[in-house]
Amino acid sequence: MACQALHAAPEVLDATEHEFCQIIEIVQKNHLNPVTEDDLGNFFPEPFDCKSMYQNLKLIAEGKKVDPEHFILKRLSWFVSSLDPYSQYLWQKEEISKIQRKENQYELIRNKIGYVKLKQFHADTFEEFLKHYETWKKEKTFRSLVLDLRKSEGGHLLPAVNLLEAMLDVEQLFLVKTKDALHVVPDERLKVVNCPMLILVDENTKSAAELLAAVLQFHGRAKVIGQKTFGKGTTQTVWNFDYPWNDSSRMLLVTTSLNVLPNGRTYHEHGVLPDITLDLPKDIHAVIQKLIQLNFI
Repeated sequence: MACQALHAAPEVLDATEHEFCQIIEIVQKNHLNPVTEDDLGNFFPEPFDCKSMYQNLKLIAEGKKVDPEHFILKRLSWFVSSLDPYSQYLWQKEEISKIQRKENQYELIRNKIGYVKLKQFHADTFEEFLKHYETWKKEKTFRSLVLDLRKSEGGHLLPAVNLLEAMLDVEQLFLVKTKDALHVVPDERLKVVNCPMLILVDENTKSAAELLAAVLQFHGRAKVIGQKTFGKGTTQTVWNFDYPWNDSSRMLLVTTSLNVLPNGRTYHEHGVLPDITLDLPKDIHAVIQKLIQLNFI
């Protein structure tokens, strides 16, 4: 970068220092696995004092004749990414803009099969699903649901939990392991989805989608058909950082918990094994036709 980048406005560097210290504190307090001083020492000088770490990095940057803010944020990004495959620090606008919403798909096929393609789990996914389900239930010929989770990227965890609550009548949905404890996720919603269900999965079924498939399978609520899933059973908490002097919003994703089934097992790094391994066509109607031919629905 140009040498004049060294003369960044004081408020920029002050804010960067504040953010730097804040992120280190968030990571130390919340990451699923404890972050040790050795972990910090691998990336930053003097890991015992956050402010000293920042000031030392700033001096190193000036010695290298580079922009201190850019150098420090780059080092911070490397550190966060080293914690696990899913923790990230996104500090460039173009990187954050890649996170785009994909709309889910709902269709009543042959007036009897409710087909739900969940590409992503959004904040409003449960309400969206419930609206379509209530409409389908009014059809006298409606009899079953097919949840297509193939190539589902996951997303928000809460809608997946809400769906589980609406589809199950159990005391414990699943467990969540955090840095300090193991927590029970109870079933706090009335069961409203009573029809038979099938779940379709593949190697690209991830995260919240895997949780939905794994828990419904564990409780015997639905058969899982397709291929073994990806194997991401951790959850990330998101912190957003915005500054008026910079047009690039910043986002910190830190892995804070691990999903565990009531029997103590996790699908993380193992994937969800389908009840029936089967190659399925991409076309919706071809999928339904094959499932009918095999007497699955």
